[in-house]
Amino acid sequence: MKPEKKTPTADRRLAGKVLYAVVALTLVVMAIAVGATAAANKAKRGTVSTVVTRAPEEATKAPAAVTSRPAPETRAPQKEPAESAAAPETDAPAPTAAPVADLLPAFLSPVRGSVGKAYSGSALVWSDTMNDYRVHGGLDLSASVGDAVTAPADGVVKEIWKDPMMGWCISLSHAGGAVLTVKNVAEDFPDGIAPGKEVKTGDLIAAVGDGALAELAEAPHVHVELEIDGTRVDPARYLAVSSLAPAGEDYEDR
Repeated sequence: MKPEKKTPTADRRLAGKVLYAVVALTLVVMAIAVGATAAANKAKRGTVSTVVTRAPEEATKAPAAVTSRPAPETRAPQKEPAESAAAPETDAPAPTAAPVADLLPAFLSPVRGSVGKAYSGSALVWSDTMNDYRVHGGLDLSASVGDAVTAPADGVVKEIWKDPMMGWCISLSHAGGAVLTVKNVAEDFPDGIAPGKEVKTGDLIAAVGDGALAELAEAPHVHVELEIDGTRVDPARYLAVSSLAPAGEDYEDR
């Protein structure tokens, strides 16, 4: 039997089959590689996606953490401790001031004599000297010219002066905001009696005079005025003197 002869056409077919097999194998390998790459990429994308999707949550949580903290503006101001420290002073009850009457001394009469003409306040009374109706802003205490005038209470000599209508005058400052003035005293004062001099109750401060031109028609006397905290008051309410004599005819009773 003779061996079969191979023709060129058969060789070409065989070569084509081999080439086809190689191409097919190559395509399979490439498909496998592409599939592996796609799987890897998908895995990577899943990882990245996870990171990306978490990022907004973290970003969302961050502001919440910040806003949950008390803002500096909402915190108590630093001055609050100082105010709270000062609170005891404002909360503490203010000391109650003692009534003026409790601080006033017990006044004695500056002369040994009876009451002549009373204090009239704002009421108009007749003046024998001036021959008219006017207020009498003090208390007249009868005494002889030259009689001793003494300090009615502890105090300080405030002022000494000469009034054109009431003669020489001396005023004393006392506790409780009181200022007592004695008018129509003699010009010669005892040694040491001057503004600023401290005196005790009963100390000699002057003598009864006769220079009050506005009250010359009256019997010899001293004219006493009293102010408490700058307000003129009736001296008879505070001085230990005898009962009052009438102040004279009232203008409204004419």
